[in-house]
Amino acid sequence: MDLQNRTIIITRSRDQSSSLVRAIEEHGGRGIVLPAISVAPPESWEACDRGIGKLGSYDGIIYTSANAVRGFLGRCATLGVNAAAGGPPRTYAVGTATAHCLERYAIHVDRVPAEFSSAALATLLSDEEVTGRQFLFPRGSLGGEDLERALTHRGAIVEAVCVYRTLGPTPADAARLREVLLHQEGTVTVFASPSAARNVAALFTATELREIDGKTRWAVIGTTTEDTLRSLGLEPSIVAKESTVEGIVRAIVDYETPTP
Repeated sequence: MDLQNRTIIITRSRDQSSSLVRAIEEHGGRGIVLPAISVAPPESWEACDRGIGKLGSYDGIIYTSANAVRGFLGRCATLGVNAAAGGPPRTYAVGTATAHCLERYAIHVDRVPAEFSSAALATLLSDEEVTGRQFLFPRGSLGGEDLERALTHRGAIVEAVCVYRTLGPTPADAARLREVLLHQEGTVTVFASPSAARNVAALFTATELREIDGKTRWAVIGTTTEDTLRSLGLEPSIVAKESTVEGIVRAIVDYETPTP
């Protein structure tokens, strides 16, 4: 077993962590789910509902996370709108996990960048003429604006609508994160989003973070999360080459069982 006796701390939400826990256990490790974020509906659906009301008028729709897929398409279902049948002609997704989530809703995905980041999607779209084209961009409350700015700069019309809010950990999860990271040696802590990394760092003083840095290996999914961790003064030991469950588990296994 590649990860025998290894403890992997997963900071994703519980409903997004089951497949990662299973993959870790298949390699002999122990996965502990300690969510550093929680997700809630937007304060208002007004902007989203306007977008849904004219869904067929857009040239494309952009999804950068599975949460955005579930939030937007869940709202479509609530309003009785069949997004698969009446949506824009082109759908873009950041990451295979986002693309697979769309496929479960019977949404065909036209393009996915090789590198799973909004910046990579902007680069991918550089070979398309976007001037005057209208894009709907369902996103979270903390969604970055780089992709929106890049497309707008090239003459596209981007309508960003909030379909979920990203909140911090619950008090119970925050207390448990502090307890485990401060007192447990030899762990790997996995971050799948910049907000999770920032939320965890905010739970500790600078002195405590330095102490934890010597006890855990930081593992990240995605270049944006990697950059965020470094901006917090923490160096990731493990970086997934693919932003998938298989990709992060493979990266952890490779790190923990180096080739002789």
